[in-house]
Amino acid sequence: MTQQKKLKQLIRARMAKTGETCTTARRHILAHAPDEVQLPTGVLPAYTAFGPRQHHDSGLVAHVLRPVYAQFLEEAAPLLDDRLADAAALIRQSGRGWSQLATLAQDTASGLGAYIELAEERLELMFSRGPDAAPEVREMNARLDAMTADYAATDPLGDSGRAELFEAMADLVDACAEQERQAVQLLRAAA
Repeated sequence: MTQQKKLKQLIRARMAKTGETCTTARRHILAHAPDEVQLPTGVLPAYTAFGPRQHHDSGLVAHVLRPVYAQFLEEAAPLLDDRLADAAALIRQSGRGWSQLATLAQDTASGLGAYIELAEERLELMFSRGPDAAPEVREMNARLDAMTADYAATDPLGDSGRAELFEAMADLVDACAEQERQAVQLLRAAA
C-alpha cells in the first residue's frame, strides 16, 4: 500500500470515528505521524515544528505567526519606537479577526467533507499527471457538480442566510485588512 493510500485510510477512519471534516482529521493524523511517514505534497514541514498544540482549527498563521510577530514588535518598541507597540496591538487584533473568519468558514463547511476530499484528490491528480489526467478530472468534475447540487438543495442557510454569512465574512476581511494597513503605516513611520 502506498503512503498516500494509507494516509487516506487513516483520515477516513478518524472522520468516521470523530465526525471531523477531512481537513481537520488530516491535520490531526499528520500532527501525530511518525517521522518516517512521507508527508503529501502541500503539507508544510514547518507544521510539525510547531506541533499540534500550537496549530488550532482556525489556522496556523492567525494563531501562531501573528501573535509571535506582535510579541516581537512589543519587545522592540521600547528599544526602537513606541509606534511599534501600537502596530503590535493592530496585528493581534487582526489575528483575532482572521481566526473568527476561519471559524465561520469551517463551521459553514462542516458538511462538505466528501466534497473537499474529492476536490483535493482532483487537484492532486491535476498536479501529478497534468493533461494525462483529463478524463479522470472530467469525471471528478461531474461528481463535484452533483455534490454541489445536492448540497444546494439541502443547504440549511438558504440563499438569504448564505448572503448574510458572506456579508459578515466580507466585513471581517475588510476590518482585518484595515487593521493591517494601519499597522503597516505605523511600521513605515517608525522606520
